[in-house]
Amino acid sequence: VPEEILPPSKRNYSLASTTSTKNKVKEVETQDVEDEENVDVEPGEVVYNLKKQVGYALATENAQNTDVTLNIAVNFEQGEAKIAKRSAKNHVPVTLNKKRSTQKSFGNLNTIAGNVIKQLNRFKSDTLNVAGNDIVTSIFNGYTQQDLDQFMNQLFERIVNSDSLITPIKKIVTTGESGVPESAIKAAKKNGIGVEITVPTGWTFFVYRKNATNKKYKVSNLEEFKARFGDAKVKT
Repeated sequence: VPEEILPPSKRNYSLASTTSTKNKVKEVETQDVEDEENVDVEPGEVVYNLKKQVGYALATENAQNTDVTLNIAVNFEQGEAKIAKRSAKNHVPVTLNKKRSTQKSFGNLNTIAGNVIKQLNRFKSDTLNVAGNDIVTSIFNGYTQQDLDQFMNQLFERIVNSDSLITPIKKIVTTGESGVPESAIKAAKKNGIGVEITVPTGWTFFVYRKNATNKKYKVSNLEEFKARFGDAKVKT
């Protein structure tokens, strides 16, 4: 784990811990827009910005067009994590160690959040691009989507509620890919942060399938894309 994010001596944070959130999260409607720039969002709102590019092109665009990129990964040489590392204007990495089967805690999340806040305070941006490993890469390294959801929600809770954060985060931008981007959207909604999802053409995202090539299966479906965030129901 990079020393600037998580010193080796700081470990054993329990996933069960919770904190209160300052932002009052209200129910807001989602909306779809087509290939818009400078999208405004309300606290906790999700705007689906339908793009004509595929996922990796959008990951590059998001990193290049947003002042700060929070990049959370086990492997920074794969997928969107690699793109963010190379393309971000200001790169804030958080490294997750490969998760053991018996592991029930992350490292010290208070320390991680504190160091992320220090980096955010350097740039004073109210908009944050969030990138990282998709669910297939994450599963190969021991993390389920639920693991990532818990980690991201508790990380955002600490950032949002910190008195040390100079510029509150008003919006995150992400592609809506599975894994880290998906967990960031869920966490932002819970913590009253607006979300712009730059949706790949075809409403695509990857899921883990044992019988798929490299265990990676592409889903291309509007309802399934939105259902992950509670914005649509999947027909059964």
